[in-house]
Amino acid sequence: MTENSKTENKNHWVKFVLYVTLIHCVTYAVFGVIASSVFNYSKLFTLPVISDYYKPFYSTAVYLGPLIQLIRGLAFGFVLLPLRGFLKENKLGWLWLWLLFFVIGIIGTPAAAPSSIEGVIYSKIPLWFHLIGMPEMLGQTLLFCFLTHKYIQKNGALININKGRYVKSIISTCIAFLGYSIISVAFALASGVKVDSTAANASVMGQFIVPVVLLFVFSIVRYPNIFLKSLVLYLLSSLSIWLYQEFVLGGGGISYSLIAPVLPILILWLANKILKNTNV
Repeated sequence: MTENSKTENKNHWVKFVLYVTLIHCVTYAVFGVIASSVFNYSKLFTLPVISDYYKPFYSTAVYLGPLIQLIRGLAFGFVLLPLRGFLKENKLGWLWLWLLFFVIGIIGTPAAAPSSIEGVIYSKIPLWFHLIGMPEMLGQTLLFCFLTHKYIQKNGALININKGRYVKSIISTCIAFLGYSIISVAFALASGVKVDSTAANASVMGQFIVPVVLLFVFSIVRYPNIFLKSLVLYLLSSLSIWLYQEFVLGGGGISYSLIAPVLPILILWLANKILKNTNV
């Protein structure tokens, strides 16, 4: 076994945990946005009994919820480490993993949570609300389990753990961030707003924290389908900016949320392509 092979095997568990974390965060965000729009969570959370159980939909805690999923994703990754052998040997491993989520994590949880057996028995939450949350949870966990099983079966979407790649990712991320500055200035000029550096306060700049972190994470993720990788990065970045503007800044144009990530992602792709063969 070569030295590179030894390093690869040593870091394999790290790659698995990071991949599981990424997949959980992506599926959670996508299904959360779809379900909240289809079932109008903002209105549901104000109904009697429901409002006593949940925090207001527009509260800061709800906005921070997707970010906290990093912790849940890491927990899932570490817990699933010993199960990789079983999942790899079974073609229906995704189904068994999903059934674990469904039986133990959703309907069989010891807490009187919504959509659980204990919740139906011991809580005052109406039966219809227990059922309305099922599509989001079942869909998200099913896709999560399927993609996790695919990773184990084919060992795809690897993350390379080496200092050189991290340095290149930091450089390309910093360059890509200029794209947000350019877009922001362009929108300000188009709106007839005077561009003043004093307006760039901490609360406004805060909307770029998550997108910049996403730029860095996706710059170190190795995935053969560049279009799919860029699409996921675009959707997450747009969603993050829109949520921040709605819940922290008190509202903003959706057009900016949709357009702003395009240039940074393009710059990131070009920067990675140029730095790929350098000796940094």
